Amino acid sequence: MKKLLFSLMLLGLTASGLSQDKKWEHSVNVGMGLALDNVEIKKSTTESMFALNAGYGLNYYLKENWSVLTGVTFRRIAGYGLLVSYLDVPLALQYHVSADNSPWIFGLGPVFSYCIKNDEYSADHYVADGVAVIDQKRFKDFSLGLQPSIAYRLNRHWQIGVEGYIGLTNVRRSYDQQVGNEHLHSIIATFGYIF
Repeated sequence: MKKLLFSLMLLGLTASGLSQDKKWEHSVNVGMGLALDNVEIKKSTTESMFALNAGYGLNYYLKENWSVLTGVTFRRIAGYGLLVSYLDVPLALQYHVSADNSPWIFGLGPVFSYCIKNDEYSADHYVADGVAVIDQKRFKDFSLGLQPSIAYRLNRHWQIGVEGYIGLTNVRRSYDQQVGNEHLHSIIATFGYIF
């Protein structure tokens, strides 16, 4: 019985010691903002595109001020008759400002995206020889972006911020030679819970 009690006490002390040196953080977040499309924005300036996201993040601290954030985020873009959804996997290097216990966090890194809900061409899109591409997928399955972010830690568990998505790759499928490049961009205000 004494060995069991000693083992449990040792396990408890070890666990509390490990929690003192916290290297991992989990988070969930939601966000809403605006999106830009370099093709559609030229057609109309009266309509807006919206971006929504919800995700899970896993943050690993390399040092006191530096961490690496990854996870998975569901991102939806809607507007101009456009509706497209992505699963994003970011890999961001974050800098935590530590002067005077500042709660600011700056991040930057690539985002790998997979299109899970593709928009389709409507009746007003045609290929060069006059054949319609109605109901054909508009966007490619995979894309690459860059995600800059700024966050403010309200307290130990709550965080607000702004993150961008800069589309680096052409996401438009080309059914003929006349289709131009299309890049999707967004800026989203986020609200997160850290545990």
